[in-house]
Order: sequence, then C-alpha cells, then structure tokens
Amino acid sequence: VIPDEPVFGDLYVVDHRPGAVPVNLTKSADNEILSVPAFSPDGKSIAYTTWGTLYVTDVEGNQRIEVQKDFSYWTDYPFFTPDGRKIIYTSDKGHVYQGSEIYVTDVAEGAERNAVKLTEAKKYGLKSASSPMLSPDGNTLYFVGETYAGQSHLYSMPIGGGKFTLVTPCVSAKDLAARLTFVSQ
Repeated sequence: VIPDEPVFGDLYVVDHRPGAVPVNLTKSADNEILSVPAFSPDGKSIAYTTWGTLYVTDVEGNQRIEVQKDFSYWTDYPFFTPDGRKIIYTSDKGHVYQGSEIYVTDVAEGAERNAVKLTEAKKYGLKSASSPMLSPDGNTLYFVGETYAGQSHLYSMPIGGGKFTLVTPCVSAKDLAARLTFVSQ
C-alpha cells in the first residue's frame, strides 16, 4: 500500500528470515519524513526522500548519497530504472501543492541539477503528475495524473516522450491474464 501522506520516522531494512534484526538506515536524531522507499534492481541500494531531499543509501546504511539537495521544493516517490543507474521521481520544483511533474536523474551526488522532466502535466490539462512506475521492460512510464477538479487517473506514456494515454484500472475477470482498458487521447 502506498501512503497518501508522508511517513514519519527512520528507515529500516530487515532480511526476510526468522530472527533477523532490523538495521536503521537513517539514524536520525529527529524523525525524518520518509515516503515510499524503493530498492534498486540489484537490491543493494534504497532510494528515499526526507524533508523533500532525495537520497540513495546502501542496505547497510553506511554510504548515503544526496542526489537532490534543494530544500525549496518537495521531492517524492523515487523509483529506480531497470538498469539501476537512474532514478525517476516526482517534484513540484518550487510550487508546493500547486502541481508536480516527473523527472529522471542519475544516481550520483548532486545529480538533480541534470534532471530531465519526463511529463508536461499542464499540456494535457492536468494539475500534476506523480507516483511514477515503469513497466518491467522500462519502456512505458505509468503515473497518477490529478485534474484541476481534484480527480486522479492512471496514465501511461512512452519513456522517451510522447502523448499521455489515460488508463482505467478495469481488469478483465474472464481470463487469468490481466487486461486493462484504456482511452486514447
């Protein structure tokens, strides 16, 4: 379940075995705002945000990289690309609660300055684009688009750019294979 609101506290990781001891990855003096942490495809790193800053840490919590250091805007929903070299994330770039877009950047210290905007929500009549996720082949970006009326819908687009496609989460019940309906704009 992806929370609608930020989660307060430290970030822990624990092996999936009986008796495993959780490891605190953030070790903060104050509670941090963490939202939707994401594992890298190789499972060796975790991306997360705290107070609007995007970090990547190893699973032992020994090496933390500040990918995005600017506190003037909100950054959320990090997600690694299938090769693990880039992170896709949501940011409002200085317009708190007035609309966000989805960006991609390298996994490196201070890489945010080279971020590329993937969506143009306003071009499609949307207030914001958030909650990114890639298809398993890495070619299609799925995201939540919020209308100015406050409605949220699922959209898709080619990762290299292109038009948004409205995807309605209506799964076929007849077959075992999942199917989605969609409306092309």
